[in-house]
Order: sequence, then C-alpha cells, then structure tokens
Amino acid sequence: MDPLHLVGYHGEWYLLCWAHHHAEIRIYALTRIQRATLRSEHFRPPEDFRAGDYIDPSFGVFVNESAVDVAIRFRDHAASRIAERTWHPQQVIEHQDDGSIVVRFRTNQQSH
Repeated sequence: MDPLHLVGYHGEWYLLCWAHHHAEIRIYALTRIQRATLRSEHFRPPEDFRAGDYIDPSFGVFVNESAVDVAIRFRDHAASRIAERTWHPQQVIEHQDDGSIVVRFRTNQQSH
C-alpha cells in the first residue's frame, strides 16, 4: 500500500492509502496494521485524490465513490429527541403534519 493521508477521528487513527492488491483507495485503522515494509520506490498520488472525499466529519472515515442524499423519518417520542441534536452539520429537519420529522443530509458514508 502507498499512504495518501492520515486521519484522526474520535481518538483513532486511520490511513487512507492506495492498496495495490485491490487496485483502489482503501482505509486502514492503524491499530489493525500488524506489520509493514518500507519500499524505496516513489509513489505519486492520483491527481484527483482529495482526502475530503473520504471523510465525513459527522460520521467518520469511509471510502465511497460519491456522496448520497439521506432522508430518515422519525415518529412519536423519537422525533422530539432527534430534533434536539445536530447529527450532521448540513442537516435539514422537516416537521410533518402528523408530528413526525424527516432529517435530510448528504454524506459519503454508504454501506457496501
């Protein structure tokens, strides 16, 4: 692997890197790396690499090709509790006529 960016998130450290075995950018938790070998070859990061594409300040460090729009509906008691807190810096809360809320935001976190 060739390192691209080191990220500290919630007390943990992650390494964004080019993983040759997978031929793509991957993220590894530093605490899980058991061994490494230094190489003398020079690595040039991809020209279009931007660390911000792999980091969502609210949800963590993720590798995904693009961001997605998220909408989550909460009802009853959960609606009032969810509305009290900022879950994502760009969130929008829509209050519905039935007392529920819809929380919307854009993130690059996706499940695979």
